[in-house]
Amino acid sequence: MTKWFDTNYHYLVPEIGPETSFSLTSNRIVEEFEYALSNGVETRPYIVGPVTFLLLSKASDVAPAGFSPLSRLEDVLPVYTALLEKLAAAGAGWVQLDEPALVVDQDTPAGEIQAAVARSYEVLSAAAKRPQLFVSTPYGALNGQLGTLAATGIDALHLDVFKGEVPPPRPWPHWATRPSSPASWTATTSGAMTLPPPRPRSPS
Repeated sequence: MTKWFDTNYHYLVPEIGPETSFSLTSNRIVEEFEYALSNGVETRPYIVGPVTFLLLSKASDVAPAGFSPLSRLEDVLPVYTALLEKLAAAGAGWVQLDEPALVVDQDTPAGEIQAAVARSYEVLSAAAKRPQLFVSTPYGALNGQLGTLAATGIDALHLDVFKGEVPPPRPWPHWATRPSSPASWTATTSGAMTLPPPRPRSPS
């Protein structure tokens, strides 16, 4: 088991190789959402984002030397898309995807991570039927990945300004084309910043 960033929680490290198959084998998160909703509580399901999932994984024992679990991104994204569509069908308005691996140093080159972030949220935000996507980046400063995430089709972005930093004011031209553009950055007492405001979505 490995410590989850700077918390007292631990997790089992996934082992991934070229031979690993990916599929949605459990509906537990959907069933728990439906149970809460049936009792009058609308929750926001939380899952680890695809880039963090792969960056925190390690190569399996049978993987060739130099193998990177991040190279399996295209095989993981359809599973995430399927889960998002199931949650949307169950009535989820929002889903939170946590990407804390983006705020810490990684052995993987920054350019590869940036490409993976852009590809992941290009695919997930383009899903035909999905909830609104809230991407969270706790435990540090997002720095270079901020512009990459902001340029995707996600609906809200969380920044940890308690352990990270407040980004300097700057124009974000890609938001100008959205139906609802952020007028300002807003910090909460918990040290989080969320942007942009929810953008209107066309009915399915």
